[in-house]
Amino acid sequence: MIKSRALVLTLVLSLFSFYVSAQRGTVTGKVVDDATGEVVTSATVTSPTSSGGGFSDFEGNFKASFEAGSHNVSVKLMGYEEEIIEAVEVIADGTTDIGTVRLKNKAEDAI
Repeated sequence: MIKSRALVLTLVLSLFSFYVSAQRGTVTGKVVDDATGEVVTSATVTSPTSSGGGFSDFEGNFKASFEAGSHNVSVKLMGYEEEIIEAVEVIADGTTDIGTVRLKNKAEDAI
């Protein structure tokens, strides 16, 4: 009887600690081409300091999930320079909008 209570208590505490450590928030925004203002689709949105991320949709909008805390957010797509937004505060169970991210086309630099 004591062993089963101890097992149940251990299981409950383990699940609670997992829930507390796994709190996440959402970062939203829109990705556009810096020169033309046209939307950029399929850009990846990631963070080197958190798991998770997302992609921009056909309207350039993205919704990315990250662990709560302060993170640098990277937005990139082949053919464009990577844009890093520093110190984005991700709020547990909340949404942080970083606005419009303007990607510079690498081909324009080559001209």
